[in-house]
Amino acid sequence: MNRSRKGFTLIELLVVIAIIALLIGLLLPAVQKVREAASRMRCSNNLKQIGLAMHGYHDARGNFPQGGGDPTNGGENPSRRIFYFNWAFHIYPYIEQEALYKLAPTDEFVDINTITGGAGILSKLDQSPISIYYCPTRRSVRLYHNSAVTDYGGNGGTTNSDGVLVINNSPTYQRVNIGSITDGTSNTLMLGERRINIQSIDTGTDFYDNESAVRAGADGDLIRRAQPSGGSWLVPAADINIVSTTNGGYFGGGGIMQFGGSHAGTMPCVLADASVRSIKFGCNPTAFKNLCVRNDGLVVDMGSLE
Repeated sequence: MNRSRKGFTLIELLVVIAIIALLIGLLLPAVQKVREAASRMRCSNNLKQIGLAMHGYHDARGNFPQGGGDPTNGGENPSRRIFYFNWAFHIYPYIEQEALYKLAPTDEFVDINTITGGAGILSKLDQSPISIYYCPTRRSVRLYHNSAVTDYGGNGGTTNSDGVLVINNSPTYQRVNIGSITDGTSNTLMLGERRINIQSIDTGTDFYDNESAVRAGADGDLIRRAQPSGGSWLVPAADINIVSTTNGGYFGGGGIMQFGGSHAGTMPCVLADASVRSIKFGCNPTAFKNLCVRNDGLVVDMGSLE
């Protein structure tokens, strides 16, 4: 008895493939939305952990850590030397990184370059990525330009001295505590995601994303701020994505110190009370400036920010 075996014809096969491709096209945006929602949640959790660590440091020391500093700014005079590390290093004991913290001297006025074995300690710290310092939407947890980096920047205010995590580049070590935040901790930004040029994340040609997380000096690798630009104030904006070696891809001006990020439309941030919020791109410039300054006595219109 002859038995015939019937399979798909070429036309039927093409129809099936077309239907599968159509289904994939319909499902892909939904999958991407779910993935971004998960990444945004992880990013918010990172900021929450950092915010709680800042308060752990404050409870132990009576003030928040400094944003950053440059030990060479004051020369070799010990009375002018400024603590080498920044907020990302200072909170190590409060994010389960005490082993790394104990590698370095914690005297605020000791330059690690002057101690025996200092270069090796710096190399170890520079090349030890901390997972909660990375935005999962932007990049994976690894070394970039041979350095462990962070996607989050402390709020320096408008002048690097009227925010919460301020830069110290003078012999007077400014200490900010909760009492210094006279506008209220729920009305003051502590930390947010940094705007960068994502074309430069591996090369380090973005001048403000080219240093290691724990010891960047007085620049945008660890600190961001609101600042005047064209008669207004800079507000959070989406990452830049252009090939350039001039100003790290920025168009000049104050944009190099701008908040922002890789999320769609908003910047996750943590306020000085350790609550996590989202600030929309293109928000009200004056309201954002008021959020960044801890002691100007001005009311923050949160509705125009979210």
